[in-house]
Amino acid sequence: MLLVIGCIILKSAIRAQPPATATALYEQLKTDSGEQRAVLLLQVTRIEFPRNPGLSMTQVQDALTIYRKENNENGQVNAMTSLSGIYRRKNNFNLAFELDSLACQLAQQNNYLKGSAAASLNMVPMYMRAINFTKAL
Repeated sequence: MLLVIGCIILKSAIRAQPPATATALYEQLKTDSGEQRAVLLLQVTRIEFPRNPGLSMTQVQDALTIYRKENNENGQVNAMTSLSGIYRRKNNFNLAFELDSLACQLAQQNNYLKGSAAASLNMVPMYMRAINFTKAL
């Protein structure tokens, strides 16, 4: 019985390490640059948004700037969909929708299916609010 309880406690201790992951990401951010830095910024943003939305917004905008400098359009799509998610959580649905529309167009131009799907899915709630079920589908 004690062995079972010990295993359960050990499993929960092993699972409760996201801060170490965030710490590792922040450490890597200190040394990485270019597109790898942008990828890390988007990862950190997903972790940090609940604690610090303002910093998350800055990080996503930094990632978008990096992708624009590097002329990485698929990265720009990823950053725009992340940024739209932040605006949506701040109840700025119109700006979120505009970002997703731009991201969707850019993704479709580049045949970036993952980006196109992400941006399209983000737009569904706005279409539903506008009672445009055909576009929502």
